[in-house]
Amino acid sequence: MDILGLQNLTEVKHIGFNGATTFGFMNKQMRKLPKANVVILDIGCNDFRGHRTGKVAAANVVEIIKTFVDEYGVKYGIAFKATPIQPPKNTPPGTRMRPGFMESYNNNIAQFNKYLEKYFDAIPFAEVQEHTELMQMIKNGEDWSDDGLHPLRQGTKAYVKSLRRAIVKAQRMIHETQTSSARGFHQL
Repeated sequence: MDILGLQNLTEVKHIGFNGATTFGFMNKQMRKLPKANVVILDIGCNDFRGHRTGKVAAANVVEIIKTFVDEYGVKYGIAFKATPIQPPKNTPPGTRMRPGFMESYNNNIAQFNKYLEKYFDAIPFAEVQEHTELMQMIKNGEDWSDDGLHPLRQGTKAYVKSLRRAIVKAQRMIHETQTSSARGFHQL
């Protein structure tokens, strides 16, 4: 089943897992990577737990992309901006967010997004993208999530649109680079 609607793609692999962080990925998961032409990183709130800052998470993402390109032959990298946490719509009885939780996470997310853009300016063959449709749902106050963190069906559809757009763009950039190189010049 091709949920992304990408016919000319050999394979799409998801190598994330519950509780994953960029720090843990750098230390453990990078040894188990499949061969790929494109890598797309989209971090979640786990990277902002404890005393982890948005600046550190952004530096980790940059290091992961550089490692993919330098050591694993990846041709193009994309990192998504983190999506802010929203107030939960359907909180189960007896549960609530710790005071300051949402504000603390969203401050780190804003810091992450700022540094991600700044750090990515210096990396060729990589870019930052945003979950445009998902952010529009949040802006419009639409129901995209029950808990403010994890998408429902509608949120997942919006997420998949962003992912599809990122993959198509990466494929186009790789093709253009290969075509330019074949003619004796190189640009991105």
